[in-house]
Amino acid sequence: NTVRVVESGVPPAKQAILHYERTAVHANKSLLCIQLETGRSHQIRVQLAHCGYPLLGDHKYGQARKLSGPALWSHQLQLQHPTLRETLHFTSPPPQTKPWQDFELV
Repeated sequence: NTVRVVESGVPPAKQAILHYERTAVHANKSLLCIQLETGRSHQIRVQLAHCGYPLLGDHKYGQARKLSGPALWSHQLQLQHPTLRETLHFTSPPPQTKPWQDFELV
């Protein structure tokens, strides 16, 4: 299955909001910090590809380039536990592979 961007009001459109900031550039690659307001299926991949900035290695929505999958990594994840209602916070170091090695990361 693939997902696509449609105009507001077109059934079955659902609102999908994210905020991003370009934090680094190396060669022709940009490192983005993305914050999601909504959590739609494939949201980051679809919205960036729609704007003309597909994820490196994204075989489904972008250009496949010598990667086994999309260059998508989550440094921080915060969510509310569904039953305990506690805020859970997770962090993950960057992968020790390309393209992450091209950038100075957290």
